[in-house]
Amino acid sequence: MKVKKTIFIVLDNLRIGGIQRLALDEAYSFNRQGNEVSIIILEEPKESDDIREIDGGFFEIHKMKIIIVPHGRIRQIKWFISLLRKRNPQIIFSHSASGIGLIKLASLLSLRKTYIVGFLHQLASLSSFSQKVKRFLLFAMADQVRASSKQFIMEFDIVYRKLGFLNTWILRKMHFDRMGIDLTRINWVQRNESLIPIVGQPALVFNSRVTEWKGFKTFVDLAHYLGPEFQYILITSRMIH
Repeated sequence: MKVKKTIFIVLDNLRIGGIQRLALDEAYSFNRQGNEVSIIILEEPKESDDIREIDGGFFEIHKMKIIIVPHGRIRQIKWFISLLRKRNPQIIFSHSASGIGLIKLASLLSLRKTYIVGFLHQLASLSSFSQKVKRFLLFAMADQVRASSKQFIMEFDIVYRKLGFLNTWILRKMHFDRMGIDLTRINWVQRNESLIPIVGQPALVFNSRVTEWKGFKTFVDLAHYLGPEFQYILITSRMIH
């Protein structure tokens, strides 16, 4: 009889976003391979902004375990120490930079060797100086770092190149991993009435969260510039950020 493995995946939160999308689709794939999946969340869920609501029944049928870690870094370190002592996982996947640090500290304090796979989801140049330093130290604690874009790795090298051998040491841990969506989640057969009809005038479509750094201001500026000759379609979550 095949023994099921438990896959642990760490996330900051379950809000509607790209990082959460990649992590959940990764979890679905692990689950269908016969593994038990536990998703560890570092922040309390928000009812009005929860990606599980988007996935609906698809999330429910996979029966993945959601674990909310207590608030506060000290309590979170203690929680991870308890997890490592009780379950002794050989590997943990962390889509949270902070999660990498928590797991590493817990593994040192509990005298457990846990292989940490971190994921690089953000350009370093978009972070403040203090965030750059913090994220560099956190990724240094991972045993392996995966990036969904080669540009993320190239940009990381440029931003931290002045650190010399330290930067080279982290770059050796980095691997390009084209994380994609779970195709089984996609509803390939859609009725016509579920689609947005685009007839007559050409359409300008914004499909993201309504926030400036996602380019919404540019969308509005283009709408003002193009005027009534175009129609404008906004596809987003109900949460305004």
